[in-house]
Amino acid sequence: MSAGSSLSALDLPVKGPDAVHATTTESQSTTIRAGAMRIGKKVLLLSLAGPMACAVIILTIVLISGSALDKTVIEQAEDMAHTQSQAAARNVRLILESQNALTSEQLDATIQFSEELLNEKGSLVQEDEVLDWTCKNQYTGETSLQKLRGISIDGNPLGQVRDLNQYVAYVDDVSKWSGGTCTIFQRIDGTGDMLRVATNVNKDGQRAIGTYIPAINPDGAKNPVVDKLLQGEPYYGRAFVVDKWYSTAYHPVKDENGEVMGALYVGLLQEAAADLPQRLEKVSLGKSGYVFAVQGSGKDKGMYLVSKDGARNGENVLDTIDANGEPFIQQMIDKSKSAAPGEIVDHQYYWQNESESAAREKLAAVFYYEPWDWVVGISTDKDDFRSSVTTTRSSLNWMLIYVGVGAVIVVTLITIFSVIGTRMLVRPLNIMTESLRDIAQGEGDLTKRLDIQSKDEIGELANWFNIFMDKLQGIISRVADCASSLSETSEKMLTTASELSNGADEAKGRSTSVAAASEEMATTMTTMADAIRELTGNISTVGNSVEELTSSISDISKNTERASSVAINATGLAEESNRKIQKLGSSAEAIGKIVGVIEDIAEQTNLLALNATIEASRAGEAGKGFAVVATEVKELAHQTTEAIEDIRKTVDGIQESSTDAVNSIGAITEVIEQIREASLSIASAVEQQSVTTKQISSNINQTAESAKAISSGVSDSATASKEITENVNGVDRATQRTATGAATTRSYGDNLAEFAHEINTLVGGFKV
Repeated sequence: MSAGSSLSALDLPVKGPDAVHATTTESQSTTIRAGAMRIGKKVLLLSLAGPMACAVIILTIVLISGSALDKTVIEQAEDMAHTQSQAAARNVRLILESQNALTSEQLDATIQFSEELLNEKGSLVQEDEVLDWTCKNQYTGETSLQKLRGISIDGNPLGQVRDLNQYVAYVDDVSKWSGGTCTIFQRIDGTGDMLRVATNVNKDGQRAIGTYIPAINPDGAKNPVVDKLLQGEPYYGRAFVVDKWYSTAYHPVKDENGEVMGALYVGLLQEAAADLPQRLEKVSLGKSGYVFAVQGSGKDKGMYLVSKDGARNGENVLDTIDANGEPFIQQMIDKSKSAAPGEIVDHQYYWQNESESAAREKLAAVFYYEPWDWVVGISTDKDDFRSSVTTTRSSLNWMLIYVGVGAVIVVTLITIFSVIGTRMLVRPLNIMTESLRDIAQGEGDLTKRLDIQSKDEIGELANWFNIFMDKLQGIISRVADCASSLSETSEKMLTTASELSNGADEAKGRSTSVAAASEEMATTMTTMADAIRELTGNISTVGNSVEELTSSISDISKNTERASSVAINATGLAEESNRKIQKLGSSAEAIGKIVGVIEDIAEQTNLLALNATIEASRAGEAGKGFAVVATEVKELAHQTTEAIEDIRKTVDGIQESSTDAVNSIGAITEVIEQIREASLSIASAVEQQSVTTKQISSNINQTAESAKAISSGVSDSATASKEITENVNGVDRATQRTATGAATTRSYGDNLAEFAHEINTLVGGFKV
């Protein structure tokens, strides 16, 4: 801790006894006001805090438990909806399976009866009579005209009977016995299509003759019924007959050649029991659950087969969307058909009728019944299973009300008892407070004590207060004794502080002078260091230039040596050329001599030719041929003479040129020799210059190193000078602080003296 901070702790205001007493009283009353809450209120609040906390905890537990219970009930309601929907769907599937089994039994009995009846009446026979038929495709409605031979059974022609009231042999007998439908098919030649020529199937109030089952379905696939029949095999299963689905049996009929000529059909409606839709419509789940069934595939995919109360039977709802815009019928069909066989799947969707203000969350348990190609489901509102949730929430709300009211009653009773108990507890404390106020606001009489009237905690508090007053009385007595010693010590401190302040002023003056001198020396050193650094830079620059000059001189020396070498080579080449040209001159002289010989020969030839001409003229006619030859020889000799003259001129020119070339090459050789001698002189001079330049570069580098060393030394000196300056400044600052501390010590000494005087005055105000 610094001297300043230590002394500042004694920097106290000087007040008289009355001022101190007033300040103490005011401080105490301010402290009481700052607390803002008395012990009675604290005890009351503590008494209420526990019950209120318990009430809050209980309410919180009830709320949390209620929320968990609500969640559990919702989950159980969801599970119940799922479980009951699945159970209801299984029951519906059992109904369908039972009905399908019953239909199969009836179909077997009908097949057996129809076969026995056909055996009794005999087989089908084609007549010679040809009938005109308008054949209609039962799927597409397309028509075509066909001519087919008539058919009879038991000698009775079937003809083309459409009237349901007119008897048709065999088919009406089978229908009457079984309650189902019976049809005789005739194969359309060359196509394989099977035409109904006799039937009791009702189509728009008439027998559905003239309609046929195509061999190829509209989707391009083979019709399974016709495909089996054309192979000579029976077909059992589900088939679309005119406009409805039937459980059917088809048997091929063959002619005397064993070819398939037609077929016999017996069938029962898929839902043969007339009351099956009504039975399914009566199945319910919850308050609003109902059974529905739609076609699973084909052109009627999505058509209602069973709807709520039968109101929408026959309506196609494949593209219907729910309140969220989802095609839920399509989704249920896809989901059920992609599930495992016999699996019941859940599908949730939202539905809102026009009269409703909000959508309802619905759950459907759906399965695919493949024998009939039905997608069957049972749909219900989830709210039907959430009534228990509403009941639980209502019970929970009432429980919260009961708990809240009970908590309010309990807290009220506890508050009443707490107020009474707090008053009984605080009354003795108020009495003690009044007694202490008398002591505090009196004349500082430390001889007064509290009366101990009880043996509880308050009495114990009064006892310990009296003991404290005894100790305080002794402390005040000792403080009074120390006050005199404190006054003498403060006088001595003032004297020491004065001497310390004078010494600090003197040290401050001297340190200021030293600091100024150090700063001036540091500035000079810095300037010198900068100059030396600049000199070092310049020397480095010169050194670099000298190095570049040395490099250039080396290049010149190399080039000079190269030029000298080239000159030597050129001299050799010139001498060689001179020798060759001299040889050329000698050759030209030899040619000249040869030309002279040829010229002599030409002259002699010319003379011989002349003599021959003379001799030929003498010979007369006998010498004419020889004269001609002599003339030609003479002419040849003349041409040879001219050619020799030309050769002589050329050889003379060559000799003159050779002489000139020899002279020129001699001159060039002399010039090249001069160049070589000059190059050798330059190379010698450059070599001497290179040695000198290297010496200069070495000296410059040594100078630069010395300058750097000097610069470093000057920089170190400048740094040391700055450090000296800083140290001196630090001494100056320390001296200033010492002076300031001395002044402060003197001030605090004055305050300490006043404080000692004040202590004496205060202690004098107590009665000990």
